Amino acid sequence: MNNRRIFYTVILIILVSVGVFFFGKYKGDTFKRDGQPLISSGTIKNYDEISIVTQQYKVKLKLDQSGIWVVADSNNFPADAARIYQLFDDLATTNYFRLVAQGKDNFAKFGLEKNAGALVSDGVVITFSKDSTSKKGLFFGNLRATEDKPRAGQYFREAGKEDIYLVSRALLLPDLSGDWLNNNLITWPSDNLAEVNLSKGKTSFTFSQNSDDGKGDNGDVDIDGDIANNSNNKIWQLKGSSEPVVNDKFGKLLSFINPLKVDDIFIADRITLGKEFFTLIYQTKSAQKLTIKVYRHDDKELNVTKDNYLMSVNLQDILPSSELSLKKPYYDKHLFSLPASKVEDISFDGYTEKPDKK
Repeated sequence: MNNRRIFYTVILIILVSVGVFFFGKYKGDTFKRDGQPLISSGTIKNYDEISIVTQQYKVKLKLDQSGIWVVADSNNFPADAARIYQLFDDLATTNYFRLVAQGKDNFAKFGLEKNAGALVSDGVVITFSKDSTSKKGLFFGNLRATEDKPRAGQYFREAGKEDIYLVSRALLLPDLSGDWLNNNLITWPSDNLAEVNLSKGKTSFTFSQNSDDGKGDNGDVDIDGDIANNSNNKIWQLKGSSEPVVNDKFGKLLSFINPLKVDDIFIADRITLGKEFFTLIYQTKSAQKLTIKVYRHDDKELNVTKDNYLMSVNLQDILPSSELSLKKPYYDKHLFSLPASKVEDISFDGYTEKPDKK
C-alpha cells in the first residue's frame, strides 16, 4: 500500500511539474498564436498614424482631416495610399509560425534589441497609433534563411512582450523614405483633353481637337509606342494649320501627363526658382485646367542638378467631387523635380512637318 501511495505521489508530482513548466513557458495566448496572422484583416480603419523606423530612414504617415494619408515628414504631402494598404495586407497575411525563445536576454540574438528608436540589427519597428496614442508596436528582426529561400521567414516580437516568434515570411518595405510619397501626381488620358498649349519665351503653340476633314488621318496619336485613340473622328491640329500634328512630337506632350510622375518633392516657399524654361497648359473637355511651369534649377543641396528640372503644378476649375480637388492644396505648396529625359523630350518646332516617307 505504501509503495502504491509513493508511486501515485511521484506521478502527481511529475504531472504538476510538467503543468507548471508549460504554464510558465507558454503563458497567455501563446498556443492560440501559432498559425494566426500578425494583425486582423481590416485593421487599417483602427489607426490614423503609422511610424516606421529602419536603419535607413524614419517616416511618419498620418490620416489628415480630409481622409488622405500624408507623409508628415514631407510637409504633409499625400502618401502613396496603395503602399500603405499593401503594408496592412502583408501583415494580415503573415502568420505566427512558432515560438523560438522568450526573455529580453534573447532580443539581441534575434535582432530584436532596440536602441534610440530603431533596432540594432537591420530590422524594422512599426508603430500604429490612434489619436496620438500608441496602440500597437511590431518589431521585425533578423531574417531566417534556408538553402533555397534567402527570406524564408523573420524573427518577430510585439512591443511590451518578451515572446520571440518566427513568422511565415519576411517583411518587405521601400528602400527610401521618399518611396512612401505619391509621386504620381496626375493622369489625364488624351481622349479627355480638349486643348494643349506649349509656350517658351515668345514661342507658343496651341493644339486642339478638330473634326476629321477627310484627309485620311484617323486622329490616333502615338504615345511612347502606344496608340491613343481620339473618339468621334477628332484629330489634333495646331492652331492656324489645317494639317494633323506630327505624331511622335505631339505624343510627347500627351505622355508628359499620362502619367505625370516626379522624382522628388520640395516645399515651395523654401526655394528661389531659376529661369523658367517652358509652360504647358492642358484643358479637359469639362474645362478643368492644369498649368505646369518647368524651371532650370541647379541646387546640389536639394539634389536638384543639371540632370533634373523643377516644376510647379497649378490646377484650376477642378471638379469638387474629384480626388484632385483634395490634392490641389498640397500641389500649390510644393515644387517637384523631373528627370532631364522627360523634359528634353519636348520639342519647340516641327509639329506640322510631314515625316519622310520611306
